[in-house]
Amino acid sequence: MLKVAIITPLSLDSDTRSYKQACSVYTVGFDTTVVELFKSSIEFHEGFKIISLNNKSSTFSNGSSRVSKIQKYKNWLKKNEHKLPFGIKQLLYFVSLLLFIINYLWKYNISYIFKVPKADLYILHAYHQFLLILIKSKLSGAKYIYEAHDFYSDLNKSMDLTEFEQKWLGPFYDFYERICIRYCYKLITVTEGISDLYEKEFNIKPIVIRNVQDFRKQFSPPIGLREMLSLKNDDILLVIIGQAKKGMALDQVVKAISKLPENVYLALIGKNFESLKNLISEQGLSHKIFFPGPVGANQVIKFVASADISIISYYALSINYYFSLPNGLFQSIGANLAVLYPNLPEISKIGNKYEIGLTIDPLDSEDIYKKIMILLNNKNLLQQYKDNCKNANIALSWEEEEKVLLKLVSESFLN
Repeated sequence: MLKVAIITPLSLDSDTRSYKQACSVYTVGFDTTVVELFKSSIEFHEGFKIISLNNKSSTFSNGSSRVSKIQKYKNWLKKNEHKLPFGIKQLLYFVSLLLFIINYLWKYNISYIFKVPKADLYILHAYHQFLLILIKSKLSGAKYIYEAHDFYSDLNKSMDLTEFEQKWLGPFYDFYERICIRYCYKLITVTEGISDLYEKEFNIKPIVIRNVQDFRKQFSPPIGLREMLSLKNDDILLVIIGQAKKGMALDQVVKAISKLPENVYLALIGKNFESLKNLISEQGLSHKIFFPGPVGANQVIKFVASADISIISYYALSINYYFSLPNGLFQSIGANLAVLYPNLPEISKIGNKYEIGLTIDPLDSEDIYKKIMILLNNKNLLQQYKDNCKNANIALSWEEEEKVLLKLVSESFLN
């Protein structure tokens, strides 16, 4: 039996894309193993094997002393690097880069060579473990497919980075990914826009497999969202789904909620929304905006299905946000919710094609408010958008997208 190993730099319970790929590949008969860098906090019973390279249940950002030292150094460098004489600064950067590369290659790659199983095909998510998979593939005569979830070159430039990270680490990451792409059998990404960026930068056209939902793997939570919040059937429930990020205009949504009728509520489904609590309190909205917290990826759709409207508040903070197709969009459509979405090319392409809702300017609270009121004042239109989502789900399903993946996997063995 041909063996496929899927390599994720996360825990499997944090990587829905690797999970869906593993289910697809295993279902058609391949001997499938998921190699997760961090140990999942839940058990999986789908039949494929799981190997955890690290017994920690989260990434190094969990507050360990090791991370604290690294973070303290980065904070010190960011605060003081402009004060250092040029020569000393360059020497410090060179030594820091050398130590970083040694630690990086050991931590993500060399230390796990004997833990990663032999396979006929590897699917590598992100480039951090590239050296590890290159060595394993060369030793076993296997191929590897590289999965780029973002246009990483932009991430290395657009984040809040120190001078060292921008001018030294960024070029190293870019070089490392370039070598990863050079030796991969095929390159996959998540949107046409990001595919075009990779083609322009690396002269290779990635295959696009969108991260849509697998309706065969959706389960009911113990309690639905509306019931959890003790809301009545005629109350209007809005949701924002997904981990809060810099590229989401959340303050503007909160301000829009402050203008809406008393029976309109908002639930923030996911992590890192705590920074909004002061604004919510200032606006007197603590009784209208709720924090249910994160929900299992395979339960989100049925958990939020009792809501009415989903808000996608992404804006073009960077090129990756500009071409994004967030999971929350597909989960909203899967739950048959009317969607308020930004006029970003990939998102609006889907929104306009399937007529699932209205476009908004996420940076304009007044526009968000007006679009919500349009739906509240026209229940027939609201219902039509919900019904359109049911039709969209036929095309926007992992059952369709996985055909591209399985064809690619099969061709890798024929070639």
